[in-house]
Amino acid sequence: MIRNWYLAFRGFYPVDNPPQDFLSRFLFSARSIILVISAQAGAIAGLLAMLDGRFDAARFLLVLFALVSLHAVSNLSNDFFDYRRGRDTPESPRRRYTLHPIADGVMNNRQILISLCVLVGVDLSIAALLTVLDGPWILACAAAAVLLVAPVRMRAGDESLLLATASSQAIQNEKADEFHLSRMRNGAMIQRFYRDGYLEAVPSRTRFYY
Repeated sequence: MIRNWYLAFRGFYPVDNPPQDFLSRFLFSARSIILVISAQAGAIAGLLAMLDGRFDAARFLLVLFALVSLHAVSNLSNDFFDYRRGRDTPESPRRRYTLHPIADGVMNNRQILISLCVLVGVDLSIAALLTVLDGPWILACAAAAVLLVAPVRMRAGDESLLLATASSQAIQNEKADEFHLSRMRNGAMIQRFYRDGYLEAVPSRTRFYY
């Protein structure tokens, strides 16, 4: 069981040997392998505070946990609400790279909602404690962070911003040249990439963008 907790931070859900305990399934559902990004950001902040001579271990651990758990809240809520809205279909990009916690039966709706409530409750408690210890500016920073990173649902009609135009290919090629990236030069190159297995087939008609 402990090995599964460790593996959750090393990879995605193991289809051939799925874990049975709830905590392991939760860690895989929260995509813990990606949570390392938030942990790294918190570690960098701690190092900067240490260099400035203002490091406090207790506050650092509280903030680090809040960062990582809020990232988990983002992942779980994204899967929960996108599945309910019918966006996480079998052809969607989200379902292509790993199992979906609800669609593939890793967790049910009730378990995810309880997990979200617990995490959000703990994070709010941390924010309240730090506010008492360090002042109301903590709440101001937390509110600003929520406004900056809260997922924004694309309004009807905004999809047109993602559509290609007549100049899209030329702009893409200019950027590829600017950053010294390879680009599709002609039909022969596309055929060669296809034969070598570099291209991923997608449905001819889809609601999603690749």
